[in-house]
Amino acid sequence: MAIASAAIRTAISELLEGSIGTLYPEAGTFERGAFDGQPDAAKLAKLRQTSHARHWFDVVLLPARQHPASNVSQLASRAILAMAVEIPVWTCLRTEAQADERASTLAAIASDSVTACRSLARPHGLDATADAVATGIVGGCVSSPNELGTGIPVVSKPDEQWDKRWVRWVIAGSIIIDDELDS
Repeated sequence: MAIASAAIRTAISELLEGSIGTLYPEAGTFERGAFDGQPDAAKLAKLRQTSHARHWFDVVLLPARQHPASNVSQLASRAILAMAVEIPVWTCLRTEAQADERASTLAAIASDSVTACRSLARPHGLDATADAVATGIVGGCVSSPNELGTGIPVVSKPDEQWDKRWVRWVIAGSIIIDDELDS
């Protein structure tokens, strides 16, 4: 079995959009967008035209590497892999926020990011997609991006572009994958 990248992306998206898991952000808070390879102007134009959510996101899976706990010689046909996950999030502002509104806007983003991180770190929330496709994620959750994978995902400092009416931030974490090797 190859790494179930599509299932992993789908499960993370479904959880953030509020359709799977036992703890997730309120429906309508996050919406998946297609950002890979698009210039900023195209991303933002699409966001403003079609989005009803507060935040648009993408799911980026970085190359898998052998996890330090994996000993393939003992596991025979299985390997434990670690994979970094980045979730770039764009918050589209309906108007150019005035200076007195910026603090409350950033506070709302911080609150939503904490909810998202806690949801992603909830055990077994990402075991499978809504269509019951297994992800292979050990423990069914995203952990912190550190080598040990302890703790919850972390959020970057927001990149604030008030004059362009957007704020960009990134949720970073890692997943452990139980991958069956091809014979």
